[in-house]
Amino acid sequence: MRILNRYLAREIFVVFFICLFSFLIFILIGRLLHFKELFLGQNVQIKDIALAFFYLSPSFLIILIPISCMLSIFLVFLRMTSDREMIALRSCSLNYTNFTYFPFLFSVICFFISLYMAIVLLPKGIDNFREKCIEIIQSKTEFSLRPGIFSSSFPGIVIYPKSVDLKTKIMQGIFIEENRKEQNRVIVADKGYIYYDKDNNRMVFELLDGNIYIFSNKNSNILNYKRYDVILDLKNILGGFKLEDKKPKEMYLSELKKVINSDSELSRIAKMELSRRLALPFSCLILSFFVLPLSLSLSGMKQQYGIIICLLSFLIYYSLYSLFYSLGETGKMSPYISMWMPNLIFLVLGGINFYLLSKEVTLYGVIKNKLLKR
Repeated sequence: MRILNRYLAREIFVVFFICLFSFLIFILIGRLLHFKELFLGQNVQIKDIALAFFYLSPSFLIILIPISCMLSIFLVFLRMTSDREMIALRSCSLNYTNFTYFPFLFSVICFFISLYMAIVLLPKGIDNFREKCIEIIQSKTEFSLRPGIFSSSFPGIVIYPKSVDLKTKIMQGIFIEENRKEQNRVIVADKGYIYYDKDNNRMVFELLDGNIYIFSNKNSNILNYKRYDVILDLKNILGGFKLEDKKPKEMYLSELKKVINSDSELSRIAKMELSRRLALPFSCLILSFFVLPLSLSLSGMKQQYGIIICLLSFLIYYSLYSLFYSLGETGKMSPYISMWMPNLIFLVLGGINFYLLSKEVTLYGVIKNKLLKR
């Protein structure tokens, strides 16, 4: 048994990591195209881009780990049945239950890893990603605002600082020109600095002791001020990407519970998210329970057909996941139940597969007999 478990461990782990990293790379490439203006247009280093996507990876891995767990177990046992290894092992007085110990142990490991990512790493990664975006804004600001140089990097305004203190980030002798549809404004300030307002999620250029010259087609005015804030458009600074308020998919469990207990419109979505973060890791166990007897029951079937059946099974699971998510989100089903329905359906199907396997009835044999009768 130890030799068999070591053999299964080596085979399953190799296929699991190949599937996991293949899916992850494809998804990250797609996200990179989505954020291309955010990163490629801001003179950002490659290591910062890699770090930003590293922070985003837990939000993808909570879905990819169950898929990779399912595929790795299925592909390994499908190959063993196709290569007649299963027949050789059964001739050594081993039954099907002897093959299930390590796959279920492996699915339990995937369950705890996925659960930790869903509860801890996912919201923490989103927070770190937001901080990285803010860091990009600040680095762009420091790069753009140089003493004695007109900067037009910010949308709609031109900024000229006479001097910039690199340590305190305070600028002296500031000249700003704002171009608007109805009027143009020239703002002069003795000093000022730029900071990120986390509470209101915006970039602010705070100016102290200066004048505002307003020019329009009809008249012109001069205003004096002690403090004046120029709000910078983050959407344009970040290439169209918006740092909006936290959504339920980005919250910690403590934050989700507060939203659930409140009377806000996000309460139902927060309930859905809480159920999703528990149901998806649990699907590692359910899909393994479903796919293990399925792969063993395909003895004699060609591998390419078996892979098609596995992919169809996953598409059915994902379709059920999308369907019940929509039902829960629209209020047609309880948000606490909807996310567990795909797992429940595949748990029943897995039980049926195990029952048929215990009766020595294989799926391939049933299909073949029906085709011969026709």
